[in-house]
Amino acid sequence: MKAFIKFLLPFVALIMMINASEAQDSWTKKANFPGVGRCYAAGFSIGNRGYVGGGDTSNNFNTGLPLKNDFWQYNPDSNKWSQKANIPGYPRFGGVYFSIGNKGFFGGGNGGNDFWEYDPAQNTWTRKADIPGYVRLYPAAFAIGGKGYVGMGFIWGAGSLIVLHDFWEYDTIYNSWTQKSNFAGVPKCYAVGFAIGNKGFIGTGLDSNNSYYNDFWEYNPAKDSWTQKASIGLNGRSGAIGFSMANEGYIGFGYINQTGVENDMWAYDTTNNKWTQKSYSDPAYVVSSPFAFRIRNTAYVGSGEDYNGNFYNDFYKYSNHTAGIAEPNNQINFSIYPNPNTGNFVLSTSYQIQSYTICDMNGKEIYRNGVNEPGSQINIDLNLSKGMFLIKVVSSEGTAVKKFLVED
Repeated sequence: MKAFIKFLLPFVALIMMINASEAQDSWTKKANFPGVGRCYAAGFSIGNRGYVGGGDTSNNFNTGLPLKNDFWQYNPDSNKWSQKANIPGYPRFGGVYFSIGNKGFFGGGNGGNDFWEYDPAQNTWTRKADIPGYVRLYPAAFAIGGKGYVGMGFIWGAGSLIVLHDFWEYDTIYNSWTQKSNFAGVPKCYAVGFAIGNKGFIGTGLDSNNSYYNDFWEYNPAKDSWTQKASIGLNGRSGAIGFSMANEGYIGFGYINQTGVENDMWAYDTTNNKWTQKSYSDPAYVVSSPFAFRIRNTAYVGSGEDYNGNFYNDFYKYSNHTAGIAEPNNQINFSIYPNPNTGNFVLSTSYQIQSYTICDMNGKEIYRNGVNEPGSQINIDLNLSKGMFLIKVVSSEGTAVKKFLVED
């Protein structure tokens, strides 16, 4: 009994930290992005590092070439940036970017249909299969499992803007693209996309008549189907950022058709299909088209363009919910897929797993497994009731705790 209480106490403390952090919603200024201020840069994370590259600086007349192909890595533990190998091909903005596993992907935009894979271990770029269809600008993209999804955007035709609604899946194993069901909403560009568990989400954007939208859609890759969800905020917007963390989606910043450039943030609850407005960023940091990426359960936002065409290299950390327990240096990174799930899911990490424990949100231990043959991927199939749970993973490199949601 004493041993159980000794084990349970850290989980009770953890739950108290999570409950206390539910109200936390803060912005912290970090080391400025060292590149020239810009808009429409690519931003993604690989493991515990963030990566930013490309973008448009066309209003900065003192910088020379307006379009960029430089590429930078951010280390949150040291709060330092380091320059990496330039993005190959033509300098570009408004392209396709996401990360899958330990690789990053970037291409498209104004530079053409070429598509590239970045290997952080080697600091090298490798050309992959070209993005099919039109040479599009400002599409939406996200990644689920080992596949990337890209769609929408615009092209120029006969001197006018043509907005698209086609949608494509990229398979990293076969290096191939497959066309999927068209986006079900109005064809748009400047929309944002992100994934939560095994579903993708796309929202906001601008149509061919310069009308702004705040609609929000869920994509189910298993069924290749779209479902409309609750709209974000009161007004449409373009050039926003989007990311997910702690089983929630976040959309903010951008240009809003009623109020101009904004620095607001909204959180989407997948369980209740509801948006909640969060805190604004630094009052001096009001931009459209910044970059964003997530490391662990913390998001980072930087650069962008204000209403007067000025570019910024400001850089901020955004923390909310479980972000308060995600910062220790010995915190390992692991993923649960799918999440939400039915109690049947995969636990995956780049570290060797020694044990894992599952508790309910009251701290009651439900299941514990000491892994006899440590591995990096474990299939878990438990008879769990509907609700939120905690899973604690222990490896030789450290410990981590995450929430996961069980649905019917």
